[in-house]
Amino acid sequence: MSRFEIDLATSIKAEKLIYVKWFSERLSRSHDWVIILLIPFFGIAVLWSYIKEGTPLLLPIFLFLLAIIPSVLLVYSMIYGRNLKRISGKSPKENLKIVREIAQKNNWIFHKVNNQLVFVGMPLVGMAWDWGKEMVVILDGNDLLVNVISLDAFGTSSPIHWFANKKKLDAFQEEFLTLLA
Repeated sequence: MSRFEIDLATSIKAEKLIYVKWFSERLSRSHDWVIILLIPFFGIAVLWSYIKEGTPLLLPIFLFLLAIIPSVLLVYSMIYGRNLKRISGKSPKENLKIVREIAQKNNWIFHKVNNQLVFVGMPLVGMAWDWGKEMVVILDGNDLLVNVISLDAFGTSSPIHWFANKKKLDAFQEEFLTLLA
């Protein structure tokens, strides 16, 4: 279960996970942005120095692209990694029953927080830097708002595994809709 409290009303309205954040969490996230944006800055600085010196640019351009591509992917995952996917269901009671059934089938840990919020813990599967996953399910009327988050060693969300999380979310949606029919 997430160690950060989710602002349900704001999350439902924005269709994005919004946490009630402490100052330290906001400061930590700003450091992430600074580090990610410094990588391309240093790449540009090195590239510029090679251009000024008039030396061959093949290696600096290759290294610059090598630095820029992971940065772009990380920025993309940090921006879109907390989006909630809306899945149409039948009723809150039926939706909750199906989520519990999927969790039991996959040996996930089902934890209902209240009538609107469910956490589903997915144990570690041996991926590097992945300390487990957590699915957040928000019940919004007859719909589900769902997101999968990878956790780091300290229990906070990690943007590194966004693409794997999206794949896990798509598989959950497919299984949910199959059981709903």
